Amino acid sequence: PRRGTLGYFDYKEQCLKTYYADPALPETRFTPTMLLHFLDRQGNLWYTGTSGLYRITLRPDDIRYRTLDAGHDTRALMTDRHNRLWVATKGGYVRIFNADLTLEGYLGSDGAIHKTPTRFVGNVYKILETKEGDLWMGTRLRGLCHLQPVGENRYRITHYRHDPNDPFSISGDSVFDLFIDSRNRLWVGSYDGGINLVQQDAGKVRFLHAGNYFSQYPIELGANIRAIEEKDDALMLGTISGLITFPLDFTEGKQVPFYINRMRPEDSYSLPANDIHSMFTDSRGDCYAMSFTGGICRVLSPSLLSDSIRFHTFNNKYGLQSELTHTMREDRNGMLWVISENSINRFNPKTESFESYGERQRIY
Repeated sequence: PRRGTLGYFDYKEQCLKTYYADPALPETRFTPTMLLHFLDRQGNLWYTGTSGLYRITLRPDDIRYRTLDAGHDTRALMTDRHNRLWVATKGGYVRIFNADLTLEGYLGSDGAIHKTPTRFVGNVYKILETKEGDLWMGTRLRGLCHLQPVGENRYRITHYRHDPNDPFSISGDSVFDLFIDSRNRLWVGSYDGGINLVQQDAGKVRFLHAGNYFSQYPIELGANIRAIEEKDDALMLGTISGLITFPLDFTEGKQVPFYINRMRPEDSYSLPANDIHSMFTDSRGDCYAMSFTGGICRVLSPSLLSDSIRFHTFNNKYGLQSELTHTMREDRNGMLWVISENSINRFNPKTESFESYGERQRIY
């Protein structure tokens, strides 16, 4: 009503109630002046008052939050073959949760799972499980860890660090991504040394990289790798300087060609930004790249082995709440969930539209 407070209908109690920003404080009742209003397809109520444009988000809060290490980002998630959830934070902890999300314990630097808070050897940025049941963990500044099960809730840890005196050591100590390709080869993406191919022979591990094997690798643009993805027998490397692709059907490293795609301001079908945080291929075979400041972009070209891949960009013009995008996953209904800075966005590939979920559902 005019000069009145905002109310909502409680279907359970069958009555109209007053909305309070804080139910515990009566003075926080919401009294907007509405001149024009509009209900959009996401269920948001937009209105104009005496000044400005306002949005009221009416969705219920369907997201459950669990605080782990206050002030520290969660950097890695992985569900293992036993349906346990591994969670690594920048606080230095690696937690293992059972299938019912009860806490199993903390992974220690000794390879044991402890019941009390115990830090790992470093901040883990990626966790990967092999088909043999081994775990590989990439850390920031502390190299790569190989965990092999040696009993119940215990692992033997082998630690790999860059050694300037060993040309076949890992090329960098900050490992941001790990990937097993369709040929069952393990790739390591470092943020300070480019791409590494792990070569295992009779228990000995060597790392093949630009310094000893991939002579054509563009290390000046590809030193800082954030993500690795495969599509159509080509490997994609997301870096802070663009997208690098190369074929996987090689026999000699020096013969491998590398293709570089970067933002071209004059070309609307190029990458929208050069800092690529991740890539994802959905069940329809469509491949997407998530860029920081550019939103998400779908690959249009039939081949990834080109310096001029064409992309279609989806940004805030399509309803994406934040163009600072990090990663993407697909649900059982074929919807694509995009994690952005301070928001979760559900993308419908058929309608090419977004539904956004902020830090919490509330009236803005």
